[in-house]
Amino acid sequence: MIRIGQYEYVIPAWLGTVVPLAFGLYATLQLISSLYWSNSLPSASDYLFFVKQISTATIAGFLLIDLARRSIITWYAPLLLFLLTFGVAAVAIDWFQVLVNKTTMLDLGLLFALAASRPGSSTSGAIALLAGINVIPFVVGAAIALILALGCRILAGLSLLSRDTLRDFWANLAAATIWIALVFAGAFAISHLPAGYSLRLPGWMPLAGAVAVVLAATLVHLALVGRIRRRADTELNSLRSWLAALVCIAILFYSPFSFGSFGVRTLYDYVRPTLRAVHVLPTPPLRIAGYIVDVPFHDLKTNVIREMPDGSTSQVSVPFPLEYGLGGRVQIRRRDAPPDRLATLYGRVDESKELKATQDKAPDRDVVLLMSTTNYTKLAMRLIDYPDVDIMFTHFDRSTSPEEAEQALRRFLRERVRRS
Repeated sequence: MIRIGQYEYVIPAWLGTVVPLAFGLYATLQLISSLYWSNSLPSASDYLFFVKQISTATIAGFLLIDLARRSIITWYAPLLLFLLTFGVAAVAIDWFQVLVNKTTMLDLGLLFALAASRPGSSTSGAIALLAGINVIPFVVGAAIALILALGCRILAGLSLLSRDTLRDFWANLAAATIWIALVFAGAFAISHLPAGYSLRLPGWMPLAGAVAVVLAATLVHLALVGRIRRRADTELNSLRSWLAALVCIAILFYSPFSFGSFGVRTLYDYVRPTLRAVHVLPTPPLRIAGYIVDVPFHDLKTNVIREMPDGSTSQVSVPFPLEYGLGGRVQIRRRDAPPDRLATLYGRVDESKELKATQDKAPDRDVVLLMSTTNYTKLAMRLIDYPDVDIMFTHFDRSTSPEEAEQALRRFLRERVRRS
């Protein structure tokens, strides 16, 4: 029920079906607009990714309209509920995925250990472990169903010590069981049926399968919840908006990606900088080899790598300030740092070795190297005035001349890099 001033408006029952389906349709259209259908073989991982995106939207729609219908909300509360339910749905699905992956890998490790230690008598143990692996998703789903049932009742101001609490749990448990069974059946079909029947699925098939599974699970979910809650009490209490706001704030700090790019920008571009400005959060210094880089710290845009044996900083990477007009990033790396892992793993050019080899030919001169490929352009410098570090300038506009980039980088070093 929505309250506007002294007037109250009852939310019609049909919105309980329309809103989850509309949210799922919007998520599907977003996936379609962002996908490029290639000739690569579709996989179960693609299907599961699509299911995750669409099911997050449909479950958020269900929770939103469920809370709105079972409590009295003000006219501005739907926006708060929108953020809350999307965050809760995303976190719940992430927890499910993480817990299932971890426990399944643990049980598989025990299975292999048992088979290796007792090759003659491990059949019963292997069967028990495989059965446990199949039960794990449903146990995790039951735990999440219980948390959501209790949490929704608390937010709606409903009593926990009533028979309706048990009805809510059974409704969520039945829905979770249906969801898990249908999603896993779809993953099995995508993975095994084409190979068994020598079929080649088109690239859009995982998305089509995900839409069909989520649609079926959502409709069964809504039917089960409506049937189980048919005898529930109709008492309505005011929504605890303050508690909903606190949960949104907690989710924002715990998992800002649950709110998409909006949550990430809000937390890292506004909330954390504000808390640092009022000295609530500490500001880590960008310090390396006796130098301080005078650039505002940003949780995502500034990066500190600690690879030295004593745990000190081996590399600092910061965005190139906009006042210099070039964009890009600056990397300052200690010369005695361990070899770059990316260069070792992927066979990339080690800039420090290249700079050292060039400087050995003229020890009393600065070394400036321009490294350019089809994918990137990098300016690497080893300067006499900075004897302990190498400086790399990357991701700048490729139309910029090397001389202009070098001048801007030298100005940055004079103005923003100083001895601590």
